[in-house]
Amino acid sequence: MSNPLPPHLDDIAELQNGDDSNTSGDYYLSRHYVVFQSTDNVKFHVYKKELASSSGGFPPAEFVSDTRDPIDLPEKAVVLDLLFSFTRPQRYPDLHALEIEILEEFGDAAEKYEVYAAIITCKTVMRMNTSLHPLRVFKYAAKYEYQDLVDLV
Repeated sequence: MSNPLPPHLDDIAELQNGDDSNTSGDYYLSRHYVVFQSTDNVKFHVYKKELASSSGGFPPAEFVSDTRDPIDLPEKAVVLDLLFSFTRPQRYPDLHALEIEILEEFGDAAEKYEVYAAIITCKTVMRMNTSLHPLRVFKYAAKYEYQDLVDLV
């Protein structure tokens, strides 16, 4: 079972199910999008160019052999949904209300996949959580060698 295409793919949704004589939807999607699947089996169609320009930790799209098959990732859907929102040219989600556990998982994924805007945003929100969750912030800061954050805690 997969999620419907995300809102920014609405313009090509008809290709996926349509019978356009020049371009099949699957071919179009596989050329321009890569599909990731979370541990809880949610699929994410991510635009290759946006991913390449906003991150450094995913394999380059040209090295993905068949982008129609989902690439399994070890993160939950809530984390990947947040992470991929930082790869698109849009306003980023507000992370201030996230539970600290989700923020930690998000921070780990941002660092792992090198999603640059997500890294700095997570670090900023962690800084704001030093009084509420000092040990968790310290652990995060030490893990990623953020000495300024370690010193703050």
